[in-house]
Amino acid sequence: MEFAKIDDKKPYNLSKFREAFNISLDQALGIESEIIVDVNDLKWGDQWLKKLEESVKEADCFLPILSPSYFRSKMCIR
Repeated sequence: MEFAKIDDKKPYNLSKFREAFNISLDQALGIESEIIVDVNDLKWGDQWLKKLEESVKEADCFLPILSPSYFRSKMCIR
């Protein structure tokens, strides 16, 4: 999951949405799914662009969440 940081400020609605979606997806599939979130899954020193590209290529499903601030972020557009 990639998003502009401003989208997940308190009260953390985007994180709450992701958690609820993850639970619903697990229940619908009958297996535990994995949602990759940059702030949780990218570590200091990672080549973040390469890691994100690899994660998308390896995913069974890619569901982007696009907000107005996403489109104003140069890094998100890239």
